[in-house]
Amino acid sequence: MVLIFAGPMANPRRKSSFKEMGFLASTVADSIESFHKTYHDWIKLYYDLNCFAQLQRVSTSMQKNNLRSGVVYCLFYRLLSTYQSAFLLIEHGSDIDAKALLRNLVETVFALVATVKDDAFLQPFIAVDEKKRIALLRSVVEIYNELKEKQTDQLLTEEQVASMQDDINDYEQRQTDCSSSVYFTKEMRETVKVSEIAKRADLTVVYKQHYSYLCLYAHPSPNGMRDYFTQDALGKVYFKSGQIDNGAEANMRMAISVLILGLDAFSTFFERDLKGSFALFSQRLNEVIEHSHTQKAKA
Repeated sequence: MVLIFAGPMANPRRKSSFKEMGFLASTVADSIESFHKTYHDWIKLYYDLNCFAQLQRVSTSMQKNNLRSGVVYCLFYRLLSTYQSAFLLIEHGSDIDAKALLRNLVETVFALVATVKDDAFLQPFIAVDEKKRIALLRSVVEIYNELKEKQTDQLLTEEQVASMQDDINDYEQRQTDCSSSVYFTKEMRETVKVSEIAKRADLTVVYKQHYSYLCLYAHPSPNGMRDYFTQDALGKVYFKSGQIDNGAEANMRMAISVLILGLDAFSTFFERDLKGSFALFSQRLNEVIEHSHTQKAKA
């Protein structure tokens, strides 16, 4: 197969339209200034909360030889990086992709809060995930060996596959040890379903309302793509592409609310009293929402 690239189209500095380059077009980047003017108050709050959360992360150290501490820290880092990535999609008008990423954000906060609140959550959380990882590694090693026999070119090296096999062998030795972090029973699978994790985190309402809604956009399925179509007054259906920012406020509101939840759990675990700061951010969020409603009512 031969791939042919048009020279001028491959130049990222070239002026280009959405029709030519999609979300990589220069016109998309040019629209960011207008976006920041339109949603100035929302963006100011989004950035301020991000700055505050970053400060908490970098000024906090994981507790040595404490697995739970490491998981809490990593989940918070994942939450924060997803919060930042979601904004880039919102800012560029990639609404459906932003919602798909927000689903990941909400799922992360479920795991973070559950890890902090429930002492019994971490072990099945790790064990079930490791069980899945090993199953995937077995699949990779199996197909690698099949293709190797056929002398087919592969992307993986023998060293990489050998390392995977070592992980598989190590897991098989540890999985039956009930004192091991990867000790697994079939009953554990039910306890780490997303709905159950949300329940452990006391966030079932968030699961049933916000997470369920975001799931509509998370997969390349008919329902996940229904917003690509629009219908005119005569009932004619059109494909809709391009930048969309009519969901920007709702998307930023959700991300801000979720990060505050995550910050609360993170600060609780590492014994930091940030209740006053959370109250101020929550107050600012309510003020921005109220101001937005007022501006829309005047329009």
